[in-house]
Amino acid sequence: MAKKVWTASEMGKKGGKKGGTARASNLSKTKIKEISSKAGKARWAGISKAQRSEIAKKAAEARWSRVRAQKAEEEKAKKAAEEKVAKKTDKPAAKKKAVKKPTTKRTDS
Repeated sequence: MAKKVWTASEMGKKGGKKGGTARASNLSKTKIKEISSKAGKARWAGISKAQRSEIAKKAAEARWSRVRAQKAEEEKAKKAAEEKVAKKTDKPAAKKKAVKKPTTKRTDS
């Protein structure tokens, strides 16, 4: 009987779905960090300096846009709070309405 020859895609389907998480659970944090560092270096090795620069600019802009949005939101909330306080202090004191007491009729009998 001939031995089964596995193709790369079949091997991936066979154990690839659970292999990464199972392997990662057996690794120490330092080993995971080392592997991640290697992977990052390999990823950036094929990218030109101009492309790296462009990617870095986009990442910085994304970070700063979040900061700007957060500051704008804080300013908006601060302004709303100040306006609320200003409204309370500008309003004249509300006049109390005179409440009529119900009168009871006396019957002299």
